[in-house]
Amino acid sequence: MRRTAFFWILTGTLLSMWVIARAEPPDALLALETRMKAEVEAGKLPSVAFALVKDGQIVREAAFGWADKEAAAAATAHTPYALASVSKPIVATAVMMLSERGRIKLQDGAARDLPGLDPGFAGNVRQLLGHTSGLTTYARITWADQPTGPRPGDTSQRRYAFAAQPPGSLFEYSNLGYGLLGQLVEVRSGQKLAGFLRTQLFQPLGMRDAALPDGFDVPARAARKYDAAGKPLPATWNDTPGAGNLYASVHDLAVFSAFHLATEPAAAPSAILSVAGRRLMQSHVEPGARYDYYGGAHYGLGWYVLNAPGKEPVVWHEGGMPGASAIVLMLPQRGVAAVVLINQTDANGAAQQFAQALVQTVAPDFTAGPLDATQGMARYAGGDDLRGRWVGHVTVGGRRLPWGLRFDADGTATVEFSDAAADTTLPARTTLKPLVKDGLVLGAFEGSLPAAGVSPGPGRYLLLRLVRHADALTGALVAYSSEERLEYLLPFPARLERQAD
Repeated sequence: MRRTAFFWILTGTLLSMWVIARAEPPDALLALETRMKAEVEAGKLPSVAFALVKDGQIVREAAFGWADKEAAAAATAHTPYALASVSKPIVATAVMMLSERGRIKLQDGAARDLPGLDPGFAGNVRQLLGHTSGLTTYARITWADQPTGPRPGDTSQRRYAFAAQPPGSLFEYSNLGYGLLGQLVEVRSGQKLAGFLRTQLFQPLGMRDAALPDGFDVPARAARKYDAAGKPLPATWNDTPGAGNLYASVHDLAVFSAFHLATEPAAAPSAILSVAGRRLMQSHVEPGARYDYYGGAHYGLGWYVLNAPGKEPVVWHEGGMPGASAIVLMLPQRGVAAVVLINQTDANGAAQQFAQALVQTVAPDFTAGPLDATQGMARYAGGDDLRGRWVGHVTVGGRRLPWGLRFDADGTATVEFSDAAADTTLPARTTLKPLVKDGLVLGAFEGSLPAAGVSPGPGRYLLLRLVRHADALTGALVAYSSEERLEYLLPFPARLERQAD
């Protein structure tokens, strides 16, 4: 018998084995489960696990496909999956717990309790939670099959903890900020982050499959990670554990989302974090900041919050990294939440669609739409707010590298590095069509920077993340390794000033 035929037969048996239902599901939910199964059986996804919550109860939880294809281990509603950035609302909950216990003050400067952080860093704890501290894009992932690279305990990421924008002025998603928050939990609780989460949050809530692994270790029975083509991946370690290293099952996240949706103070959950604290996490707490992503959605203290005029609030968090795609989607006014976990790279689109469809099975009038980070942005079209030549420098290892950016009337932008001959990793000149919105400039081009930990060669890119302040563009150039094997996103301070015609 061919292996593929064996797979379909065995999977068909396992699918029915691991569906856990509280009651006979409605037809809409059964139809959605059929869609999920079809994606798995077609080989598009190794597995899909989901949970649906209504009014504090788990309506349905199920898993289809393989947690580990090679070991023929079926996915279940209790299989721990890598959460990627869905780790953030969990770590934010820990910070808020310590805040209510008087161990952390949200308005305190972040540098106060983090000795390795530059004492001049002005962002506070609340701004770290809301991604408005001024920190910018950052990630560094080590693969278990790499002979060298950062390892658990490495804290060199703090060299990238600079304010690319004034604290409180701009929402800019930052893994580094949540890495620092994880360290802050340890300082202020006197426990390792993994231990605090286990004893103070997971055990009291009954999240029995949740864990923060140490280094390359993974929880028992954890879903194996697969790339977009379905090939198994080596274990990985993210050097900001508080930002994306957690594992949990869909059952765990159903319990966690029910806790965050609760409107009445039950004794045990309120001892963890008050209802008021949970509502604050879902609130817009930095009114002076710009929110340019997801069509103007805000970010509270660990959750994205979409409060569109005339529509009910939507609260969510997604996560994506090599071998992991995850989402928790909540409608607080209806007490509804959906969780979807997939053990594959770049499956966030499928996870998002499944989550919205799950919500619609119990809230059919809910209007679903894409949660697109660049919604509301447009390609530069030659506007005179940016048109012209801008000249300045990017700081790499204490060295200022001259560079320039010219915006033309035809909608193109040209990047120039005058010292490219000395640094062959930099392009002398390259064009791009950046995304813009009210002075925010986002773009990418092939190249690399002469910095420690940044490798040259093909498949290396630089990301532009700049904001116009009068006649200056400030922010960062971010060195980026290939999407096929993401190893780093490392920011370097960049500044340009407008040149007179």
